[in-house]
Amino acid sequence: MSLSDVSNILWRERQLLELLVFKLEEEQLVLAAGRNKWLTHATREVETAQEIDSVAKANRDLLQRGQQASRDALLSMGEIDIEAYNASGAVTDRTLAMRLVDRAI
Repeated sequence: MSLSDVSNILWRERQLLELLVFKLEEEQLVLAAGRNKWLTHATREVETAQEIDSVAKANRDLLQRGQQASRDALLSMGEIDIEAYNASGAVTDRTLAMRLVDRAI
């Protein structure tokens, strides 16, 4: 995962948190105004924003575990230098790619 990808994820999470804060304030204003007929809608919007935040956290955790599992798998192979791969997963050292193909044959 590149720094740009991480930055995009963090930016999206910030937007989601700001949306959640907005929805909570909106719900508070509906309550303060005594507009109970809109309370159900405001509460539903808060719950939706919270669910989106939960999904974002779960996705982030999944990405972190996947990255760690991939790193551990490469390290367990012994002689493979995990730094030989770039952020997109492509092999930067062509001799490594040739060596992996030769070993498989």
